[in-house]
Amino acid sequence: MKRCTADILKALRQLMSRHQLNAYLVPSEDAHMSEYVADCDKRRAQLTGFTGSAGTALVTESEALMWTDGRYFLQAEQQMDSNWTLMRALAKDVPTLTEYLANRGSPGLAAGGTELVGLPDNLVDAAWTVRPERPLGRRLFLLTAEEAGAGPAEKLALLRQEMQKCKAGLLILSALDDVAWLFNYRAVGVIPMSPVLFAYAAVTPDSAHLFADLHESALAEFKQHVAETGVQLHAYAKFQSELEKLVAGSSGRVWLDHRASAAVGLPVPKARVYTANSPASVLKAVKYAPERAGMARAHVLDAVALCRYLHWLELQLAAGSPVTELSGSNQLDQLRSEMEGFVEISFETISGSGSNGAIIHYRVTPETDRPIVPDEAYLVRHNRRHPHGVLRRGAGRPAEAALHPGAAGPHRPLPPHLPRERALGSRLDTHARAALWTAGLEFQHGTGHGVGVFLNVHEGPCAISGSRANPHEIGLKRGMIVTIEPGFYLAGQYGIRVENVVEVVPQPG
Repeated sequence: MKRCTADILKALRQLMSRHQLNAYLVPSEDAHMSEYVADCDKRRAQLTGFTGSAGTALVTESEALMWTDGRYFLQAEQQMDSNWTLMRALAKDVPTLTEYLANRGSPGLAAGGTELVGLPDNLVDAAWTVRPERPLGRRLFLLTAEEAGAGPAEKLALLRQEMQKCKAGLLILSALDDVAWLFNYRAVGVIPMSPVLFAYAAVTPDSAHLFADLHESALAEFKQHVAETGVQLHAYAKFQSELEKLVAGSSGRVWLDHRASAAVGLPVPKARVYTANSPASVLKAVKYAPERAGMARAHVLDAVALCRYLHWLELQLAAGSPVTELSGSNQLDQLRSEMEGFVEISFETISGSGSNGAIIHYRVTPETDRPIVPDEAYLVRHNRRHPHGVLRRGAGRPAEAALHPGAAGPHRPLPPHLPRERALGSRLDTHARAALWTAGLEFQHGTGHGVGVFLNVHEGPCAISGSRANPHEIGLKRGMIVTIEPGFYLAGQYGIRVENVVEVVPQPG
């Protein structure tokens, strides 16, 4: 259902005029560049009506444009009202955001006249009439060294080794999952489908600092959990002021993750900035043995729930009992919640019948709900978060693979062995697409990505995706956990996705 955005656009443009702005950019991410954000940070969704996880909005005096990738073209068309123009990223004759600003923007944005400026306050927040409060961390899972593979003190030592190699006297961790990995905690109820806290961390050769707000009911236990590290706890709101002191009191380079926001880098002299993948993200990508074992067990438990669901669904359809996308999704979620160790889902279940299955990241609502019937393809992608892992599975009816030439090819998309350890996943992406390319077909999403252990369902810096060059991609190596999930989607008819989660292991022999 489309929501009218006229009022919030009008309010935003009035604020832009007061600040003498010709255009205003609204990304999907929060201050930590998170993919999944808390309700209070869903600014782009509030402004545009589009609820997908990826997209960037640009509002000028006379236009409102929203860029997103192929996963969300159909969803954006269905959700955005006539005030917005959808800009299909990577489509023919569609300029990138940068190209648009340089060459096609309104008169105040003509080439040579564009200046990017930062504001201390977010204008969408001011135009947002009832914005939710930022939640505190109340429910924490504190992982032991045996469960996580290493304790916070050992992980800090590893980070300091990497800092020494790069001559960095200060490391700033701004990605929420990097901070959670370092201190072996997970939080539920702060950001939907992402078990993290709002937090920053700063590491020097002889100190560690954590900036986070915890509910008082969780604070004492957390302090005990990190006591051996000597970490200094600060209020989340103190990060910017304390960062200035840490920069002034340190020497050498200041290591910032390439995903860090501009605000994080403001106090750092340009000559001292070192930008690269954070060492936490690189270390986190290679799972410890207990993490890999936990992931395997979690998948067994989830497979039981999926088998029960598919059996239930077949019985219902055979009996002529009505089942819809929504009731089917609810039944699957209920079965998963009954399994040992269930915590929460790691993304909303995709339950798409017929034409809805062609929407790559479809989310069923009461307005879009349609029946599941035997003579139409049914695509279900589901997940659950378990204290020892994140699970992802895709299921469909195998017979639908024959609906289009080449669609069955992705069942075995990659060569059985990597040509060498540390091979870039982007180099392998073509193998997953070869069968479809032979038929002149394509799918508009990456083939695979890393997966967090009781963390984010999408995790870098490794991936199997060749849609665009990524200078920060790292090669696949032993112990990484990645997805392989090619598919095919025919708009208005059906979607197919064959999804697996695999571990990178040594080649036999």
